[in-house]
Amino acid sequence: MSPRAPVPPAAVAWKLVFIAAMTALAATAAHSQTPAGRGAGPLPDLAVELKSTPLLRPNQEGKITVTVKNRGAATAPESDMDIIVRNGHAPREVAKTFKRRIRALEPGDKFSYTFSVKLSIGLYEVCGTSDRKKKIPDADRKNNESCLMIEGL
Repeated sequence: MSPRAPVPPAAVAWKLVFIAAMTALAATAAHSQTPAGRGAGPLPDLAVELKSTPLLRPNQEGKITVTVKNRGAATAPESDMDIIVRNGHAPREVAKTFKRRIRALEPGDKFSYTFSVKLSIGLYEVCGTSDRKKKIPDADRKNNESCLMIEGL
């Protein structure tokens, strides 16, 4: 058997750089798939839906139903819901705000509540946001807010 040729130092350095880069890449990929590096696993996914009764006359009391559903694969802990009613036209002033506590939701579970609001003539935007402070790891934050337009006649 013939003796092995010595490995040039540049080849050793290149292998070390390659191994370090791959290790860093793997760590970054693992961290990006888990919220705040909390470990792998299924996540909850809070989704908000809004519905409203039509307003048929000025200063009529309308009813708005807010539904928060956990579409994820893990239980969502107790959270907060913020509802903002604002003018639909500039300067978009806030007319009313509501806060509501949402109980813990198992996967597929939902929580609904209805509130009344009396609006004068004009166009209004109603937006509901779950977990506004982003305390809960969530599979899809894009569906944590829902808005609808209501016209007060």
